[in-house]
Amino acid sequence: MKTVTLILGLLVALLFSSCSTYQYVGLTPLKTDASGDAGVSLRDSLEISYSFDGDGGEIQVEIFNRSLHPVLVDKSKSSLIRAGETIPFFENTSQISSVSHSRQSYVYDRDYYTTTQGEIRKDASILFIPPDSRVLMKGPALERSFFDFPDDKEVEAVDIRTDNGYYQTKSVSFSEEEFPATYRIFLTIIPYGKEESPVFMNQEFSVKKLTNTSLSPGYFTNEGENSFFISEPTGMGTFLGGVAAMVLLVVLAAAGGA
Repeated sequence: MKTVTLILGLLVALLFSSCSTYQYVGLTPLKTDASGDAGVSLRDSLEISYSFDGDGGEIQVEIFNRSLHPVLVDKSKSSLIRAGETIPFFENTSQISSVSHSRQSYVYDRDYYTTTQGEIRKDASILFIPPDSRVLMKGPALERSFFDFPDDKEVEAVDIRTDNGYYQTKSVSFSEEEFPATYRIFLTIIPYGKEESPVFMNQEFSVKKLTNTSLSPGYFTNEGENSFFISEPTGMGTFLGGVAAMVLLVVLAAAGGA
């Protein structure tokens, strides 16, 4: 029994371990514009910074209101525009979080009772920013799939030294005329007041550099906040996971028949 338990532990560890490869995407900011004179005035009173978090580059927009009046951000009318596709910041969905507790009846051995407690959380479509304060607004991910390296681009190979040894990286860089993708972040901001018209702000980012490596994000040094990574399992990782799953089923069947 101890042998079976040890084998199961090793197989579970193998099953949940994955060999991944990463693509780090460096971005360069392009033009920023705001609609009308009111937009220019509002933009001067706001500090808006962009960063991209986690696998796929989830958009993080931090807005600091330096003005003397509150402002509103309409997430339902703010979007990521990618290759002509509009992806909204706000999705009219709710998240349910619950915890269940079960107990056995003291009278009947086979009767069980379950109580559930939870809450429903709904994302707000309007963000209120008081004067001299900031908010962090999260948006959709920029990209989920690897970019292909163009055949006509020179690939730069660099070995990066880490505590775990050397890792090889392969990179390509792009000039302004060659950007493989451009992302536009469109924000709708409303000065607080019934008679105020909304102001539309645009910020564009283009892909300037791609780096492929097996080096995980904890060890890779990016080029600042304007970058993100994409991960994909390697063929070996997928193969090992499949083998581990099959062997795990066989071991469980053998243990059950013993």
